[in-house]
Amino acid sequence: MRSGIFQHDGIFWRRFGAIGAIHLPWAVKIWLVPLVAWLYLLLVPAARRRIAANLEAVLGPCRRLESLRRAGRSMTEFAHVFAETFEVQSRATSGADSAESIEIERTGLPDEALAGTGHGGLIVLTSHFGCWEIGARMLARRGRPVNVVMARETNPSVRAYLAKMRAGQGIHVLHSDTSRFASVMMLQALRRGEILAIQMDRVAPGQVTREIQLFGRAALFPIGAFALARAAGVPIWPVLSVRVGRRRYRFLHEPLIEIPRGASDEVLVAALQQVVTRLEARIRQFPYQWFQYAPIFADDGTGSDRARTSGTG
Repeated sequence: MRSGIFQHDGIFWRRFGAIGAIHLPWAVKIWLVPLVAWLYLLLVPAARRRIAANLEAVLGPCRRLESLRRAGRSMTEFAHVFAETFEVQSRATSGADSAESIEIERTGLPDEALAGTGHGGLIVLTSHFGCWEIGARMLARRGRPVNVVMARETNPSVRAYLAKMRAGQGIHVLHSDTSRFASVMMLQALRRGEILAIQMDRVAPGQVTREIQLFGRAALFPIGAFALARAAGVPIWPVLSVRVGRRRYRFLHEPLIEIPRGASDEVLVAALQQVVTRLEARIRQFPYQWFQYAPIFADDGTGSDRARTSGTG
């Protein structure tokens, strides 16, 4: 059963990964991490096919061997990010001195927005790209409460473990799929002047979406973050955190997007299109760090009828 501690997303493997990330020397991890990545691809062919399909949308069609190479490179990048995230989380929770061994290049950040000057709350819009958790840790250290909106982990055995990890970094998680009052809690956080981080490239059941062109194909994106910005009268800040080397990450950020309280639905869709266009450019720049391993395109069987759902909630 999926709740088992020995499932691939269970607590046993989380703790196992954390021990390896903290205690193994880099000379071992540099070959062990790719080995684990390739083993996963070989053992989970459905994941391999999904990764290859999404990369084909970015890089174009290719032969089977090249498709496998692409998937392997992407999964290896993900495994490095995964290991370094474990290292940061575990060391921060234990209070180890080397918790700050991750270097984040953050030149040009809009300090006035992060400090709250001139604004109430702030919606940070990110995606399954690079490492959002390391980026969220940096935001939390700027002195404003950070709330990460995400679905609850499907495996119950890891929930308390991950909650403790994130709390140790000053990150509060708002689960979007557990309460009909989740949107009210998000709105309250924004009105308190807090940061709300939302991933924009994965659709949960019941979310209202729009079809936006991505790599020349219609893709489904939730529009709720833009409706929330309108209701709260707060700006949206598109941000990605990309891995550029061993324990080195770079913030890729776009200008703040202002969403007036009285903005029409057409304004929201135009803002969503603007963000997706910039996301596409970033993915082209770092294709192997787009860790979108779920269907996103409307013709992938994700239910394109949902993209035509009325409303913007």
